[in-house]
Amino acid sequence: MRSLFDPSVIERFWRLVHKAPGDDECWPWLGEIRDNGYGRFYIETDRPMYAHRASWQISNGVLLPKGEPVRHDCDNRPCARPDHLQRGTTADNNEDMVRRNRVAHGLRHWNRKLSATDLAEICRLLGAGETQRAIGERFNVNQSTISDIATRTTWRRDAPRLRPRG
Repeated sequence: MRSLFDPSVIERFWRLVHKAPGDDECWPWLGEIRDNGYGRFYIETDRPMYAHRASWQISNGVLLPKGEPVRHDCDNRPCARPDHLQRGTTADNNEDMVRRNRVAHGLRHWNRKLSATDLAEICRLLGAGETQRAIGERFNVNQSTISDIATRTTWRRDAPRLRPRG
């Protein structure tokens, strides 16, 4: 079984990276790109890993523990330029996602049950004084979902501001 640090593996890896000439340009991965936008590299046929993670490990001569993130400073998922990458924690990675607006909220979330039209109607009904439980039943969601919309705990980017009744 070959390792990531085997010279033939390293040579094959770098053949799949376009080393752009600029001092700070990204080096795009030329191999397989996953649906999530990250490059995938195979040490062997059955041993895939993210290309940016392989780049960091090869360049630093360190094998990272499974699950430890390698983050992109450039926010370019197919980039494999080592000086655009840094070791981090899951918390660091999550903070990056929030700061770069990569977290799917509300209408952008893949598993949402409500449409923009539903959201506008829910806000109208809340403003008219209808109970959260009744609205939840009408739209087939939990009362807590309606409460989160009303308090702008979630959906705050999508929900219109509620006007106080009266």
